[in-house]
Amino acid sequence: MLAVALALVLTGTLVPAVLRAGAVTSSQVLQACETDGSLIETALAAYVAHNPGAPVSEAALLEKSHGGPYISRWSTNVDFYQYSVSSKKLHVQSAKFGSVRVLYTSPASCVAAGVSRPTNWATPADLAALNHCQADGAILGTAMQAFRDVNPRITISEAYLLSKKYQGPYLRSWPTDPHYFQFSIRGGVLFLQSALGGVPMRYTSPNSCIDIGLP
Repeated sequence: MLAVALALVLTGTLVPAVLRAGAVTSSQVLQACETDGSLIETALAAYVAHNPGAPVSEAALLEKSHGGPYISRWSTNVDFYQYSVSSKKLHVQSAKFGSVRVLYTSPASCVAAGVSRPTNWATPADLAALNHCQADGAILGTAMQAFRDVNPRITISEAYLLSKKYQGPYLRSWPTDPHYFQFSIRGGVLFLQSALGGVPMRYTSPNSCIDIGLP
C-alpha cells in the first residue's frame, strides 16, 4: 500500500512529503507536489529574509549555516517531479519526458507543469479518462471547424455549437468529465483544464490531455 508521509514541521525545520513505492494515484502525486512546493517556498522566503544578500541554492537551504537548516531534506519524489532554485526563484518540473521547468507561484503550478504519475502506473479508469479526453478533443475540434466553414465571420462559443442558430447544432451535448477534465471556449479558442484545478491550457492536440496531468 502507498503511504504518503504528510509534511510536518519539526523543531522549526520543514519536512517535504515522500511518496513510497506501491500503487499511487494522480491526486496523491499532486498533493505531494503541492505540499513540497509550499514548504520549499516557505523555506526559501525565510532564507532570503534572514540573508538578503546571500546567494540561494538547494544546498544553502539544507545547511546549518546562515541560520539553517531551513528544510530537513530536498524533495525526493524524482519519479514524478523535481524542484530547483534559480535566481532566488523556485521552479517545478514534471518527470515526464520532454517536460519543461515551470516557475512555482502557487500549488496550481504543479498542475501547470503537468505533474502526475507515470502512465504505466495508471488504473483502467484513468486510462479511460485519458481516452475520453482525447476523443472529446477530437469531436470538439471537428465541430469547431464545421462551424467555421459555415460561419467564417462569427466567433465560436459553446452556446453557438449547441444551438440551432448558425445552421446548428454542431454538438448534441458539451463533452466533459467532472472528475478528470473540462473543456471550454474562450475568444473562439478551445481550452482544457484539469478537474483538480490549475490554469486552463489551450487545446492543441491529444497530448494536451497529458499536459494537464492525465492520467
